[in-house]
Amino acid sequence: MSSSNSPSFSESSSSNFRGRGANKHTAPITCYCGCSLRVQTSWTKANPGRRFMSCPIRGMNKCGYFVWLDPELSDRSTDIIVGLVEKWKTTKEKLAKSNERVRLLMSLQSVHGS
Repeated sequence: MSSSNSPSFSESSSSNFRGRGANKHTAPITCYCGCSLRVQTSWTKANPGRRFMSCPIRGMNKCGYFVWLDPELSDRSTDIIVGLVEKWKTTKEKLAKSNERVRLLMSLQSVHGS
């Protein structure tokens, strides 16, 4: 259901850390392993749109570094964001189906030459 260029609710997106909006005096540029940190965005239903930084190493070898950059959202804000993301996904799916129908009609039109 999710595409590779948009995060689903179980994934996170990431970007280079620039410190904008982050708690600069508590957010280091590297984790305990010495790896460069990236700002990531949670898209879980519990923390939609909330930015964090964590050790980039996956699996058993990670150092466990993790810090939230944004404050916890209110229940109302969380519900609104989750609802908007779900509406966005539904709209995106409808658009993809419509685009597929248009491609099919255009290919039928070119085959029949009308």
